[in-house]
Amino acid sequence: METRAQPLSFEHVRALNRIDIAFYNDKEITRAWNAYRDRLNSYPKEAGEEEQRMWNDKTPGKMAKLLSEMSKLLGYDFEETLLIKGAYIPVAHGRFDSEQAAIRQGLVELLAFKNPLKVELVEKKTIDSKL
Repeated sequence: METRAQPLSFEHVRALNRIDIAFYNDKEITRAWNAYRDRLNSYPKEAGEEEQRMWNDKTPGKMAKLLSEMSKLLGYDFEETLLIKGAYIPVAHGRFDSEQAAIRQGLVELLAFKNPLKVELVEKKTIDSKL
């Protein structure tokens, strides 16, 4: 629940990968986790934007089903809207993540010699030279 708005965070991925052990004896949770994991592993990388958008639109429902099954076992009764859209994440966090991704991608391209760094020597001008 805590990381549902940050599906790419390491903490979220670690939590998902613990489900098989933590909920081993609950078949409904195991089924929901298997369906969600299958969905996550079937991201259409080579597809166009429209197909990727459609994939992104349908995926939260699988996560909500998983969280719903887990919450039932733990004695909670959460509405689907809360499970899908109830987490708070500031806009600045999204911007921060996007900026970090852009910096990492730029650095990777620089180090792979795909996008060289332009270096230009400039003459240092002093205050006296402007007078």
